[in-house]
Amino acid sequence: MSDLKAARYVTVLAEQKTIRGAAEALYISPSALSMYIRKLEQELGAPLFVRDQKNFTPTQIGEAYIRRSYKILAVDQEFMDELALWRRRETRQISIGIYRRRGISFMVPLMKALEEMVPDVQFTFRLGSVKELEQLLYGRQIDYILITHRLQNPDFTYQFVCGDRLLLACPASWQDRTEVSPDGTRILLPIEKVSADQILMPGVHQSIYPFAAHFLESHGIHNTRQSPTSNMEIHMQSVAAELGCCFTLASYIPTFSHIPGILFSSPAVKEELVSWSLASLASPLETSRLSILKTAIHSQIAQMIP
Repeated sequence: MSDLKAARYVTVLAEQKTIRGAAEALYISPSALSMYIRKLEQELGAPLFVRDQKNFTPTQIGEAYIRRSYKILAVDQEFMDELALWRRRETRQISIGIYRRRGISFMVPLMKALEEMVPDVQFTFRLGSVKELEQLLYGRQIDYILITHRLQNPDFTYQFVCGDRLLLACPASWQDRTEVSPDGTRILLPIEKVSADQILMPGVHQSIYPFAAHFLESHGIHNTRQSPTSNMEIHMQSVAAELGCCFTLASYIPTFSHIPGILFSSPAVKEELVSWSLASLASPLETSRLSILKTAIHSQIAQMIP
């Protein structure tokens, strides 16, 4: 019998504990699965499960076989991931994960720029949250994530693309609280002029959360309001409705240009800088093409920063 098929069937049965549940998970009939397990046990000359009415419980030797099976499945998955990566390299197909909000604002112009700059590589894009994109990267379903990060994931390699700035989005009616930066280039609304209960914190899984949390902590500000949603569009609508202020990035300003009544300002004299990077497990692009990709992304983000 196939080691891989046996490993899959036995581990699923151990997890589901019933023939019916395992058969549904494997998309085969209960009778076919029952017959397969019985033949496997006959071939091994050892019982892998104890049958107790409808429940299947692994025997001692069955537990050993299950441990072996998980190792077989892990090795097979590792190979399939490597195979998928090899195929993309051979066919010059590169997949990039982008935050949903970022993708909405610049994915199409980036695709056009890359088509002109690297015509021999086919780029595709996947939109998702930070956690969704990281899972896709671990599963080798994408090659890179365009990501902002305060702390680096030790599993990833990071290629710096460009810088950005942390800003405070506040109601336009707060303009009387603002001032001009000492160098005359920016509007400032020092965070000390904002009470903690007026600050709408992003969701903990939003990419901007660690930057906002670190900034507030460094300024000794606590007890902020947790936003009831992780949707930046709703955050900005809340700001326009004068329910408070929230953090965003300078490059996102054009994305919210359709919402009137919002003032964007720096929350401190010293700018809080944010880095955009390409994160990967193993870069499938050679140095020259990776450099072109970084240049194209840099150009698109730079155009969005006032």
